[in-house]
Amino acid sequence: MDAASGKGQDHTLMRKIITYIFIKIIPLIVFCGAIFSPTTLFYGEDNQIFKKTSPDKIYLLVVYKAKPFTLYSFYKMLIGEDYFFTVYDRCGNIIFKPSIFYGADKSVIYGGFKFSLHEKNKLFYPTNNGIEFIKLKNSLAICRIPKP
Repeated sequence: MDAASGKGQDHTLMRKIITYIFIKIIPLIVFCGAIFSPTTLFYGEDNQIFKKTSPDKIYLLVVYKAKPFTLYSFYKMLIGEDYFFTVYDRCGNIIFKPSIFYGADKSVIYGGFKFSLHEKNKLFYPTNNGIEFIKLKNSLAICRIPKP
């Protein structure tokens, strides 16, 4: 009889542990994710500021203004670093996106992006500490249209 009651106690203990995980730990993880998610996760056409195409029409740079969905994005907005960008190839695939913690001031963003005329895949972009550059990967992909 002791063996049967021991199995019942183990089952009850396991149920308490699982209940604790679902009630305490998972909501805590979701809450922390919602507060500290970076600003560059939420973007679309509604928060586009401007677009710039490379001279050879291979790359498209799109600048976005972050929306204060999370505590971190609200903080970035307060300090004025609520602009970020993404570079797409001609097929719409993301070629480059800065660090998830990247943010630039409005005064830095406008007019600060330059595609190199000498090296076709080099992009100069503004930061709050000056200008940086990145060599974009060559995008010679042929865009495929899925068959219906």
